[in-house]
Amino acid sequence: MRQRKLLWTSAVLLTLLVSLVIVGNSAWLVPEWPVTTVFIKSLWLLVVCGLLFFLVFKVLDYYYLQLDRQLTSLATLHQAMINLNANLNLAHRCSESLSMVMELTQGSKGLFFILDDKLKKFAQAEYFSVQKSQPRRLISSRYRYHIFTPARISPEDQKLVDELVKTHSFSSFPSVVLVPFYNEKKTLALAIVGSNEDSRRFLRELTELMSILVAQVVTSFENSLLHEEVNEASITDPLTSLYNRRYFRLRLQSTFAEARRIGFPVSVMISDLDNFKYYVDTFGHPRGDRILAQAASLIRESVRTSDIVCRFGGDEFAYILPYSSSLEALSVAERIRKAVASCTFQSSPQDEPVHLTLSLGIASFPEHGETEEQLLKSADMALFWAKSQGKDKVIVYNQPTEVSYERK
Repeated sequence: MRQRKLLWTSAVLLTLLVSLVIVGNSAWLVPEWPVTTVFIKSLWLLVVCGLLFFLVFKVLDYYYLQLDRQLTSLATLHQAMINLNANLNLAHRCSESLSMVMELTQGSKGLFFILDDKLKKFAQAEYFSVQKSQPRRLISSRYRYHIFTPARISPEDQKLVDELVKTHSFSSFPSVVLVPFYNEKKTLALAIVGSNEDSRRFLRELTELMSILVAQVVTSFENSLLHEEVNEASITDPLTSLYNRRYFRLRLQSTFAEARRIGFPVSVMISDLDNFKYYVDTFGHPRGDRILAQAASLIRESVRTSDIVCRFGGDEFAYILPYSSSLEALSVAERIRKAVASCTFQSSPQDEPVHLTLSLGIASFPEHGETEEQLLKSADMALFWAKSQGKDKVIVYNQPTEVSYERK
């Protein structure tokens, strides 16, 4: 490096200058001595000065390299934190955290394993992996294990890590680095990195920097979790834990836009619990809330994973079924209706058993409308017909002929 060359050039020049001063001073003090005699008499002093300057500049060079390495690591960490905080998405932050650890440890392969249930839920994955290059040796059972903050690794976590090291072939690398990401209460995630750098000294020098990294990453995780929880609360009905009407509108709009662009069918269903007001008036609102929550749970279990269920208001539920025609939606609706009709709603043995029925209306794109508003109105009208025809029914929308549409 240019700075090191300058440092050692200065050392050589300073040594030569001091040597000239020593020789010149000796020649001035004893002018009758010839130059060779002056040089020989001053040789021991020149050697001592040379060794002294060498040691001084060697120490300076060592600390310069240390400082340069620290500055490089801090610059890497700074840039990594900018990348980490560029997106609140937890999956992005988990991937960036793994990349940072691999960058600092000169890792070739990495695995970020999530232990915390909340992180798993919002990251929508249990682990993330990256492989930059192959290990120097393809098969080996001998490797150096380095754990940052080993006290944060429980025996159960250690067993899991040992299994992951074997399963993902980390033992092929000369060095396996383990970094736990933890807060005051528990360990949230583990980063396992296989590195071709097996110097203990190199890894020990990263201890302080890795502590800073872990603290920053955990803080970013907590911020992301808070953001996700607030966002989830804003689109979730607190009683039934289903999506609320706001989310239904947003999702219907985006699903319709995609359906028009790609050209796939979308069905919308609206359901209503039959005579639910009677049960609320009879048993009271607390029991009515428990019945409604239980019905919502039944409905959620009866739909497909791709379907979206929302509490539309009161005892009404709305559904979005992507890639589903009215015939496919009818099959799902019948499954929901039968599940509710066959269930006994009873929270405790002291509660009087309650049997409910459900009516549903269905409308599909492009069969029954070209816009989401048309589809909602058609599904609502079909629900009205189901109520008018005796309840506990599923009706697919058709052009009205005899029955007039009037919601009360």
